[in-house]
Amino acid sequence: MKSKFIEWLEAAAETMFSGLFQAKALIVTFGALGLCCLIGAFWNPWQLLLAVMCAAMVLCGISEYKKYK
Repeated sequence: MKSKFIEWLEAAAETMFSGLFQAKALIVTFGALGLCCLIGAFWNPWQLLLAVMCAAMVLCGISEYKKYK
């Protein structure tokens, strides 16, 4: 018999390691990083390149999200 804590941990792990959750996390993480780089590009033009790379990762995350949805 498993304790409720172990069952909760298994449910949390099952949710966190699902493809849909990872796609959402990819979109949110690189979206926020890309926004910060876009704001920073006003002072340092090289950060515009990083913002473009983050935008590419967000597009990859959106395609993964559509695949699992």
